[in-house]
This record gives sequence, structure tokens and C-alpha cells, in this order.
Amino acid sequence: MTFIVNQEGIVYEKDLGEDTAATAAAMTVFDPDGTWRRYDESTEQ
Repeated sequence: MTFIVNQEGIVYEKDLGEDTAATAAAMTVFDPDGTWRRYDESTEQ
């Protein structure tokens, strides 16, 4: 999973797949689309 945080401290997560490193390196702005999910740590075990 890849995580990003906005200026309000809200964390979003997304599985970027096998090309995670290249996809993450190509990100230049914070602009999560509908494929990013808000992370809810209360669901972690």
C-alpha cells in the first residue's frame, strides 16, 4: 500500500501495483482521485 497525507493530516491509501516505485516517483502534486481510499486506522488489527 502507498499512503499520502493532505495538509489537514487526512491519510489516503492506494495499492499502486507492481510499478509502485515508478508510479510514486512520477507523482508531483497531491491530487487523489476516486481510486484513493481514506485510511481508517481503527480497522487495523
